Amino acid sequence: MMQNLIKEFPNQLTDALSLKNQIDSVKDKFNGIDKIAICGMGGSAFAGHIVKAVTNEYSRLPIIMIQGYELPYWVDENTLFIACSYSGNTEETLTITKKAIDKTKNCFFITTGGELLDISEILDIPKHVFPGDSKCPRAGIGYPIVAILFLLETLEVFEKQGNVEALVNDAVKELISYQEEIQTEAKKTATLLKDRLAIVYSSDFLSPVSLRFTQQLAENSEQLAHSNITPEMNHNEIMGWNKPDFLFEKIAVLIFHSDFDNERNKKRLKITQEIISKKSNVIEITAKGNSKLSQLLYLIHFSDWVSLELAILNEVDASEIKNIDYFKNELSR
Repeated sequence: MMQNLIKEFPNQLTDALSLKNQIDSVKDKFNGIDKIAICGMGGSAFAGHIVKAVTNEYSRLPIIMIQGYELPYWVDENTLFIACSYSGNTEETLTITKKAIDKTKNCFFITTGGELLDISEILDIPKHVFPGDSKCPRAGIGYPIVAILFLLETLEVFEKQGNVEALVNDAVKELISYQEEIQTEAKKTATLLKDRLAIVYSSDFLSPVSLRFTQQLAENSEQLAHSNITPEMNHNEIMGWNKPDFLFEKIAVLIFHSDFDNERNKKRLKITQEIISKKSNVIEITAKGNSKLSQLLYLIHFSDWVSLELAILNEVDASEIKNIDYFKNELSR
């Protein structure tokens, strides 16, 4: 099941484009917006992180992620509040959303159904509903990524108004052209990660996909991983590469590179590699594509394939999340 979901990721992005009509009519429903809050957990939050990374240099308004149970005080009537929940029943997202509804009329929901959809229909809150046939939030991230990009474009949030549809279409074409290469590299990488702690380092621009890599290894491969970014890790974590010595032989480091990394971060990653390669194996992965979105999607797809190949090596079912299911059952008591 998971293999098919990962393989279909490019097609999912194309299908997401076909749902643009749900957003075209919302432009006149929001007023006085001066900031954007995106609320979500897990894969649903990931869409917001990707949109921030893609649009950071030309978004006229700040985009701020909210995760957990508490609504920040700064959310007010001028805030565009976007609630994103695959199931529509995410406990934390629903808790914050119910508070946000009392603070701002500028709300927009992205979901497949559940209580979030019910709330939107009862209160007439604009929404974007996408297919949830897979029942797997982490494999459905393409829909909210495209939906949020379309929404912000429609509301003219971008200083440099491009064409989201063309941007996504180009990214999909590139992703398909790299499909075989990504799978080959993913299989080789998974072999190197077997029975090792994977540590992922990247620039701050690539932080969403570094985090995605660790999340996918945890959920699909049932294997722990860790990530950190430059320049922050150069001010602290780099010192940790001295002790304990016995651990280093059980670590494999991946360094993600992008053409869009800041030049100083490129130098930082090079020096970082020089230091840690004396202690552990280092695997370099360079994103491909002609745009920021393309390169982020490339690394997302690569991470997903690595997690699947590693799940096979670990002899686990990538579609099962027993610990999460147990946790939710215990929490509901």
